[in-house]
Amino acid sequence: MMDLHQKLVIFFLLTALLCIYPGCCEYTVTFGESNSPDADISGADKSTTFQELPLWIKISYVASIIAGFFAIVKFLPPIVGRIRYVLANEKRKEIMDYISANPGKSVGQLAEELNTKRETIRYHLNRLEKITI
Repeated sequence: MMDLHQKLVIFFLLTALLCIYPGCCEYTVTFGESNSPDADISGADKSTTFQELPLWIKISYVASIIAGFFAIVKFLPPIVGRIRYVLANEKRKEIMDYISANPGKSVGQLAEELNTKRETIRYHLNRLEKITI
């Protein structure tokens, strides 16, 4: 079950991605004239520069870039910190390394080969599962 903090992080990241994605509106914004022979403007009614767009589109575009930047700055450090915290445990690192080298092993096989109790392996696997590496 996801808690409120996780839901907010996912919401803001998805919102930032939608705002930054240039194909999400009817306008395609490019800076400057595109006189390149590679440019395909066959389906366009006309080519418009950023300065010729309506003010609300300019404001929305700039605001979405700023919001996306601040969302990344705000939410990336806690996510990275949480992953580092979970992987800071030596036993978890050992389990991750072992699973990476030997995929498909059962909990019993992990416990036997790492000389650890099954409950301990399950606990660390649950912690690793929460960060979904």
